[in-house]
Amino acid sequence: MAFLNDLAAAFALQPTDPEGALARLMDMWNALDRNDRAGQCILAHYIADLQSDVADELRWDETALEASNGVTDDDLQKLHPTLTVAGFIPSLQLNVADGYRRVGRFEDASAALTKSVAHNDALPLDLPEEVTYREMILGGQQRLADRISRRDTASV
Repeated sequence: MAFLNDLAAAFALQPTDPEGALARLMDMWNALDRNDRAGQCILAHYIADLQSDVADELRWDETALEASNGVTDDDLQKLHPTLTVAGFIPSLQLNVADGYRRVGRFEDASAALTKSVAHNDALPLDLPEEVTYREMILGGQQRLADRISRRDTASV
């Protein structure tokens, strides 16, 4: 639970102090056990969102996706009882796809988006916040597909 509390504290800083939020996440990253693939996956996913450079953001998104390969549902459920690897993959792949699009790698973006969509059945629907999360991912996939088809590299 300490991990999630530290993560929440970093998020609380994001609107007013993104550099402070990133510093907290990086401190967590540096203190993380190198065998903690779940922690690596989650932290890299959120560290990516705070990068000012698209290449750095993409590198962190790829790190999160790579780390997910060594994560089990049991690993994630130690952090939160409703988390599953399959339910996290659509978001991870969507972020990687968007990074590829923004650097002009449209074929890679399309492939990653296809992988994101392929895991949509694993998106949770039991709780209201899970429905909101699912709608956010599905909407993001639709918007990204449109941007890829237009070969649009603009940041959103």
